[in-house]
Amino acid sequence: MINRIVIDNFKSIRHLDLELKPLNVLIGANGSGKSNLIGFLEMVREILETNLGGYVAQNGGANNLLHFGMKTSKDLKGKVLFENPHLEFSFELKPNNDYSLYFEKDEIVDANNSNDLKTIQSSPKGSAESNAFSVLREAMSYKRSKELISISHFSDTSITSPLRQRSIVSDNKYFREEGSNLPSYLYYLQVKHPKLFLRIEATVRSVCKFFKEFDLAPDRLVNNLMQLEWRHKESNAYFHAQHLSDGSISFIALATLLLQPDPPKLIIIDQPELGLHPFAISKLAALIKTASKHTQVIIATQSPALVSEFDPEDIITVDWKDGQSTFQHHTTEELAIWLEDYSMGEIWDKNIIGGRP
Repeated sequence: MINRIVIDNFKSIRHLDLELKPLNVLIGANGSGKSNLIGFLEMVREILETNLGGYVAQNGGANNLLHFGMKTSKDLKGKVLFENPHLEFSFELKPNNDYSLYFEKDEIVDANNSNDLKTIQSSPKGSAESNAFSVLREAMSYKRSKELISISHFSDTSITSPLRQRSIVSDNKYFREEGSNLPSYLYYLQVKHPKLFLRIEATVRSVCKFFKEFDLAPDRLVNNLMQLEWRHKESNAYFHAQHLSDGSISFIALATLLLQPDPPKLIIIDQPELGLHPFAISKLAALIKTASKHTQVIIATQSPALVSEFDPEDIITVDWKDGQSTFQHHTTEELAIWLEDYSMGEIWDKNIIGGRP
């Protein structure tokens, strides 16, 4: 779990010192900076995968990552405080003339004793990649960075989307962020975690009233591939992923992500409500709350209906103020009078807590 993050000069975030809880719901207008917080955590993950260079290149270079560009911001700093083990990872990045970034400084310290912080890893000044990943990987018992931080977005539900394609049977070590191995991972759960698999089926049935059960098996002719097949309550015919509505295939992926037996230490989902019926949003919120008891969850949403399912303490409002993104926690106490008559979604909609255009 990440207890706290500190950010300086990353995209719209000039300075941020933010406490994170087991469940965090980001709300705010388009362009307020919700996605940039997620982007920072994605950058941290890529740093821990020794792929800072790839991340910078894919995001258009250092000038696009620094707050208002290289002329305004001379460096990019970050600090992430982990719990169990209590480690602090901090770094300072500076731009090169080729629009890449290099490490001016990075280190991991053992923060169990705040009076005696001990540096346990650092990289040489000028390094293109960090050495931190090896320490965190050993200390937190993960093999790949996506087991530490997973960023999922199932908004692409088109006919050609990864969610609707066949997958390789053996591709089941973890549930991929874009859902491209959904059939294989569900098949793995069916074989190795049957009770959990039945729970996923029951959860899908509660939202998709036509759904009876999955019918999963490797292709009989091309036995290293399989597709997402399922049965309809009123038919003996075989159906597959292409027959599912956008909302149905998205909800199946979300249920699989949030109910998986060995989830990443941090699950991030951007706009999980897209395409879902209002009844399904309530079910989704229940899944998110349950998952947050076992792993840390961050979601970014534009849905007042979804926001209404959470407590004020879960909500972080994101606004654009004074040339930067600001992030604000809320409490039940501060909103007590409003909560007597309105839900959190209605309070947000009335612009009482900000987060509106």
